[in-house]
Amino acid sequence: MKRIVITDIDNTIANVNKELENKGYRTDIYPSPVPLHLFNDGSVFREAEPMEYVIKFIEQMIDDKQDMCVFLTSRDRKHISVTREWIKKHTPFTFPIYFTGGVPKGEVLRKLFSDKIIREYGWVVFEDSPHEIMSYLALKNEVNVDMKFYIPSWKYNNHINIGKKI
Repeated sequence: MKRIVITDIDNTIANVNKELENKGYRTDIYPSPVPLHLFNDGSVFREAEPMEYVIKFIEQMIDDKQDMCVFLTSRDRKHISVTREWIKKHTPFTFPIYFTGGVPKGEVLRKLFSDKIIREYGWVVFEDSPHEIMSYLALKNEVNVDMKFYIPSWKYNNHINIGKKI
């Protein structure tokens, strides 16, 4: 079965939490109590270190001939330049980037694809956010689709017992 591989960026392949901690914010709770203006200039995103082990895991897992791969990020589209620059600098990936602007990712997929199309593929999701994982699970259950999860382990998502922790 052909697969669609969806990769989140923040705290999945880019360690934004470390940048927030460096600025004195707590990241052991989710969502982190961070004022939104902190992200306005994009520097938190720009300075985030790559999560090399996740990037390598994704690179080894995908099949360039079979898999369709995309980045799906909650970032606002105004951060498109810094996002593209970061991906180019820190990863080998050339996936298209979709910005949700805060709309739950499961809902975004429902808007982009019909249920029939969704069922035709196996889905692989790399995601750290508990509420985004729940939105994907809602889609999985509503459409009855094959969906595998890979979840970078953070204190705020250790209670989630689906998929594989990476």
